[in-house]
Amino acid sequence: PPGAGVMVNIDELRLGGTKMSGPLPDELFLLGTLTELNLRNAQFDGLISNSFGILDKLLLLDLSFNNFSGPIPPDTVWSDITNLERLYVNGNADLTGEISITTCLERGTFNGEIKTINVGCQISCPCCDGPACP
Repeated sequence: PPGAGVMVNIDELRLGGTKMSGPLPDELFLLGTLTELNLRNAQFDGLISNSFGILDKLLLLDLSFNNFSGPIPPDTVWSDITNLERLYVNGNADLTGEISITTCLERGTFNGEIKTINVGCQISCPCCDGPACP
């Protein structure tokens, strides 16, 4: 949200279910102390920004059930978020791309990997959780 950059010491931001819409504001990426960002089931849209790599303290990133579209950010973005344990991007029907095995095995603090990744059927992922795809 506009003005979020003034909340520089916030650890958790939960805007899920708020029906907030539009692209994510650039100010979001000024919240460098975030460990949890939950935007589940809002109405955000546009691309998932490569700027997520700036939020390198994230443990949980939930972007599920929004209207994000386009390619999922490349491994270089996820490699900067070294503590990431849970990543959810499922429920965004127009997302494309893949989560590589490198991302699967080299992130997070739980045995050196992300504990949970849920991407939905339109994104290729060799290590992801979630329902079987047709």
